[in-house]
Order: sequence, then structure tokens, then C-alpha cells
Amino acid sequence: MSCCCDNYNGLHFISQDHAYLELIDPKTKDTLKIIDGAIGTIAYTSLDWEAGPILRYDMGDVTQVFTSPCTCGLTGFRFKILGRSDDMLIVKGINVYPAAVRNVVTEFFPRTTGEIRIILDQPGPKVPAPLHVKAEHGKEEKDLPKLKSDIEARIHDVLRFKAEVEIVSEGALERTTTKSKLIEKRFEKRG
Repeated sequence: MSCCCDNYNGLHFISQDHAYLELIDPKTKDTLKIIDGAIGTIAYTSLDWEAGPILRYDMGDVTQVFTSPCTCGLTGFRFKILGRSDDMLIVKGINVYPAAVRNVVTEFFPRTTGEIRIILDQPGPKVPAPLHVKAEHGKEEKDLPKLKSDIEARIHDVLRFKAEVEIVSEGALERTTTKSKLIEKRFEKRG
């Protein structure tokens, strides 16, 4: 259940009687302790499944958990989905999730539309810095060099890696009715 606080604190896990959630290390698949700030993927096991075997299933979402008390008063832990484990990139030793990059760019709305693409010239997950990011500017934004430098600085401050941001016009990045693809693999188009 989404937190209703003014300052968003993640999703509350409220179905302990019906499901068992585990935090899993995406590399080793070991179970991690659910402690404040821990990051891993979520494995979900239904406890009241009928007419079939009990299944434990890894959602593939990289998630950060929070155990500190929430200001809304709900108890139990909360979690935020950071991205997909299969989308993760590594830039100079930093784990980079495309959804986290999009979240930073979305902070600049209405100066941006929130649409991004990460451009890869080689297969991941290890990619060289700076990471090439295309971001659409909003209709009213006039100072594109300032927007570019502001986004690059914010990505570095929040996500701790260097990005080369290319500002493109609103509507320049393809939209789909399915899950947005945040990575453009140029190396696949060449060969």
C-alpha cells in the first residue's frame, strides 16, 4: 500500500498474514536481513495459496527497504522500487538503475517531460563514464544549457556517477503503451 505522507516514504507491506517477503542479494541469491536502508530484490511467497504448490518467486525489482517508523503511523517495513535487476548498469563501480536516472530527471518537471533514454554504444552491464542520457525538455524551457548542467549536477549529487546529458525537444523520444524502454542499445543497430 502506498504511503500517504506528504513526504513519500515508500510502499507499506501490510499483508504479513498472506505473504512472506524476503530481501535477496541479486548476485548470490542469499537472503538479506530486512534492516533500514538495505537493498536487494524482493522474493514473494504466498501463504494462503490454494489448489496448487506454494511458489517462491523473485520479482526482479531492485528494492530498498525502510524499517524506521513512518510519520503516517502504519507499522511494519516500507520499500521503494529502485529499478529492475536486469536493467542494472555499472558505471565506474556504481550500480546505476535507469529508473533512478528517470526519477532524477523527473524532479525537473515542468522544465523536463520526464522522458529519458540511456544510450549504450556497447553491451552492459559495465559501461564507460560519462553515461550518455537523452532527456526531453518541457515546452516552456528556454535555457537548455542551464537545464543540461543542472541535470548533470543533480545526477552526480544523487546517483554518484558522471552523466553527459543531451537535451532533446519534447516528443523526440518514442512513446509506447507498454512499459517504457529506458535504454537504447545502439550497438545492436550497427551489426
